[in-house]
Amino acid sequence: MKQGEHDLNYINSIFKRISRSLSNEVTIYHIGGNAMCWYGLKETTKDVDLVLTGADEIDSFRSALLGSGFIEVEIVSVPGYDHINQYAIFDEVGEISMDQEFTPGLRVELFLNQICGGFKFSDGMKSRCKRGEDRGLLKEYFCSMEDILLFKSITGRERDLGDMKLLAEKGINWDIITDEFIDQVGGMSLPTKKVFVDMFSKSLGDFGRMYGVEIPVSVLRKVNMIL
Repeated sequence: MKQGEHDLNYINSIFKRISRSLSNEVTIYHIGGNAMCWYGLKETTKDVDLVLTGADEIDSFRSALLGSGFIEVEIVSVPGYDHINQYAIFDEVGEISMDQEFTPGLRVELFLNQICGGFKFSDGMKSRCKRGEDRGLLKEYFCSMEDILLFKSITGRERDLGDMKLLAEKGINWDIITDEFIDQVGGMSLPTKKVFVDMFSKSLGDFGRMYGVEIPVSVLRKVNMIL
């Protein structure tokens, strides 16, 4: 296993520990590489991306993280990635003996209803989620593969193209992705809408060329009709 990478068994052990620190019920939605591990598409991930939908819940989850060996770290804006808009970021802190090689702990990134500076965690996304393990006060759901691909298509990160390939190979419904994208950008101002349409179109174009994946013509046609 690569340094800083964590498998599903390890991630599950962390969330079991976090659940024991909760004082009230919290629902979390896994949306990134951690969800891909759950679907069996990846063996490991460096961090866990979670959406929570209520301020009270995210405060409770923050307290549980702090009580489970995590520290909150400053959100640093990285050029080209400043639109990701995390609500809070936490790093796991482990006690490691002097003769052991340092391995970074798990990073947990929290989002409150909004991802990538404008996309909301919609009712449609919630309805497509798969229920995870019941951990008492902690209720876990995993974002659909279609919605994971949609999120990865608007990050602007080249490394997400490989994850898009894994998702597409598993079998996805492009109509779900297209319809959700159109719903998301429908209420945006024209300049913001254009930014997302350009980013989405570029990601799909790069993804198709890089991996020889044929994107349905209807997808790009519908998206380009938005503007």
